[in-house]
Amino acid sequence: MSTATDLSALTVSELLQVFVETILFRRTITHVGRSNRLTDRIWGAARELETRDPALNCLRGLLQHPDREVRYGAAVQFKNVDRAFFKQALADLAKVTDAVGRDAGDFLRNVIRDERAGKDSYEPAIDLGVPSAEDAWQSRNPPPKAMSLAQIRRQLACTMSPEFAGRVQGLARPAIGLWPQRPRGELSVMASRLGGMPHAPPDWSWPTCETEPLFFLGQINCAELRGLPAAEKLPPSGLLAFFADHDAVNGCTSAYEGAFAVYYWTDLDRLVPAKPSVELQETIPLCALAFRPMIDLPDPTSRPIAGFNWGRDDGLAYHDLREAIRNHGIPEQSWDSISYAKLFGWPDWVQYESEQMAELDKQHGLNLLLQLDNFTDGAKWAEWGDGGSLYFLIRDADLAAWRFDHCEFEMQGT
Repeated sequence: MSTATDLSALTVSELLQVFVETILFRRTITHVGRSNRLTDRIWGAARELETRDPALNCLRGLLQHPDREVRYGAAVQFKNVDRAFFKQALADLAKVTDAVGRDAGDFLRNVIRDERAGKDSYEPAIDLGVPSAEDAWQSRNPPPKAMSLAQIRRQLACTMSPEFAGRVQGLARPAIGLWPQRPRGELSVMASRLGGMPHAPPDWSWPTCETEPLFFLGQINCAELRGLPAAEKLPPSGLLAFFADHDAVNGCTSAYEGAFAVYYWTDLDRLVPAKPSVELQETIPLCALAFRPMIDLPDPTSRPIAGFNWGRDDGLAYHDLREAIRNHGIPEQSWDSISYAKLFGWPDWVQYESEQMAELDKQHGLNLLLQLDNFTDGAKWAEWGDGGSLYFLIRDADLAAWRFDHCEFEMQGT
């Protein structure tokens, strides 16, 4: 079904047809992002009908439609037009104990509850507003200097038994922390960034999943990393551009085939503004990036640490050390809102290392290429599901050959 038609150009009968056909088509869709686009189209048709007919008399006949989902879709449009009619229509639908009846009954009970409380929770969602000063600290300050290897060694010697201190030190890896910064002026096309809109080669096509354009997550200019630890694993120049699907980044699916893409572009002078085939429903907030060279240690739940079989004291000492490394130089009141996004190092698993990733690591060696956490540009949030993180991982051989299109992807949320 095409959704590109300008609704304002349609007649009332054509708008009614769009309204009904889109409701019927939407229930065949399992992709949440695509379903959301269809929902927007349904409501867009309803708004256009209300502009032509404020009493929505044209929709009343749909309360007799043979499909109950169409009847429900029509009924909810009367909530702020004819409240008595709306409530009676929902009450009639709720008499049948199917999915539509349950939705209608829940909606009606919540509306009655809100009326008694003098509020309306079904008005359009309101943006939670500008992050607090504590939450926005990272976007408004340069990255603090990370804990050095010498400092880590001293803390290990003071808090952990010699047997385990040496083993932990052997797991230390260099990483490049990605520090979101509020943009100050217009960013260069080639600048490392999170969010916004990409530039791409002229012959490039925006990747899609279930016909929905993938989100542009951000790009890394490899030349900007020169001299940083682990940067030698990447090409000395060129752009890495990362994309992922709505359902993948929001935890709506665990099937990631076709739900992400990584591109490596070398001829940066040829890049032009990229545009998807259909309008994006949303974009990721634009952030400039600063880099924080750091030493990284494995997640306490990961296989390398789980194999230590250490006692409670050493386990607690390791947890505290790792937290101290992550938060070094950061005000305590901002810890909960810091993005620990990074290139290389070890993945910070929100849950645990999946069996698939563990098996790939055993067979081929698996490197964290990019981890993205929730972040803010100082005005808006970019969030992955419920407290989630995104992981792009790459096999040893593919990293050595710079085959970035061979990455693996995973999303984890709380």
